[in-house]
Amino acid sequence: MKIKRYLTIIIVLLITLLVSLISNGTQEIQKANYELFTVDRIKEGYHLFTNKDENFIVNTYISKLSFEENEEIDIFSTLEYIGKKKSVQIWSVGHSYFNHNIFDGSINYHKNIVLTILTTTRLIKGETYILPFIKEGSYTDDPKDEFWKKYYTEKELKLPSGNYTFTASTGFSLDEDLKEHVNLENKFKVSVQ
Repeated sequence: MKIKRYLTIIIVLLITLLVSLISNGTQEIQKANYELFTVDRIKEGYHLFTNKDENFIVNTYISKLSFEENEEIDIFSTLEYIGKKKSVQIWSVGHSYFNHNIFDGSINYHKNIVLTILTTTRLIKGETYILPFIKEGSYTDDPKDEFWKKYYTEKELKLPSGNYTFTASTGFSLDEDLKEHVNLENKFKVSVQ
């Protein structure tokens, strides 16, 4: 009986350690990805879409709104905390508190992978957090297997001809229970000829 009790305690501790490592690793990956991009990328001529509330400003930048087929689409967003406190802790399920989605009316070209791990991030007032577009998603037994394989192996965002709705949106709450959800999004149309 004592052995079962010790084994149970050890298993619980190992699971707790594993979840902690995954969560920390995810935050480090986010931090590394965001540090790769600087505000210097905000170039003249980029289209700007903005949404804000009393606590946050979300800006989305895209190089243009009309592209040639397979031309690189440069898109990224920024998030800034502008509330009354010096900093704010935000809560999100998964590895990202911000999402970029692309939809052509029938296909979602960016399928967010959501982990069921609750993570926290602290945002400092006045700091601009750069949120690059990063492809994520998966496919199995899809009639377009070859397309998806090419799409996910290319780092750059390139799309086939069509009309697309791009949405850049927050995916976090101001509380651990995920009841104070922050809903800010920038939505716009992009055409590829």
